[in-house]
Amino acid sequence: VRHSVALSDHGAHAGPWEASLSPEAQGRLNDHKRDARRLIAEILESGVDLGVFRANLDVPVTATLIQYLLVAAGSAVEETGDAARVATATVFVVLGAAR
Repeated sequence: VRHSVALSDHGAHAGPWEASLSPEAQGRLNDHKRDARRLIAEILESGVDLGVFRANLDVPVTATLIQYLLVAAGSAVEETGDAARVATATVFVVLGAAR
């Protein structure tokens, strides 16, 4: 989570920037994004199984939402310089809605 926010703070997820990558680099970046979303989904599924999150949680949509919120949190990190706090607060907002 903190890694995703830190990357976005440095512009690693900027759309126009991605378009300038070679096809091979774009593929690796897309693999990274897919792996990150899969890990987030696994955490959410575990929470559903444990009863932490509601049973009808749309895990794929929530995982994608969390992933994009973490990217957007990079701008907040620029202002505060506190990636761990911003990342944690961002995820808690989404997870709080999942209960």
